[in-house]
Order: sequence, then C-alpha cells, then structure tokens
Amino acid sequence: YLNTVNEYNQELLIIKGECENFRQINKELVVANENLNRQLHDRSIVVDHHSALETSFVEQQNLFENNEQSETQDKYSQYERKEGNNIG
Repeated sequence: YLNTVNEYNQELLIIKGECENFRQINKELVVANENLNRQLHDRSIVVDHHSALETSFVEQQNLFENNEQSETQDKYSQYERKEGNNIG
C-alpha cells in the first residue's frame, strides 16, 4: 500500500510539473498573441483601409481566442480541483 501511495505521489509531482510547464507556455503564447494583435492593429491604423467587415472579423477572432483561453484556464482549474480531491 505504501509503495502504491508513493508511486502516485511521484506521478502527481510529474503531472503538476507538466501542468506548470503548460501554464508557462500558455502565458508565453498569450503574450505573443497579444503582441501580434497589437502589431496587426497598428498596421491597420497606418493603412486605414479596413472595411467594417474586416474589422468585425478581427474583433470576432479576438473574442474567439479570449474564449479559448478562458476555457483552457477553466479546464486547468477543474483538473487541479479534481486532483486535489483525489489526494485528500
């Protein structure tokens, strides 16, 4: 029994480390995405030839990406709560 608990603890530590790595990668991707969106926005101001449809598409794309990021964070939170309940 003790060996099994120790094995699960080891696996849990590995999974927690992987989750932390994924969180860090996600943060970096969010920053990169924000930078790209900012550059796109800056260029659109300079060019100033966007139609209302194109602007609407960019806004919809940003909303979609923000929703995806929220869903990803919710899944991480649910996973952490679930793992916390399994441990306790």
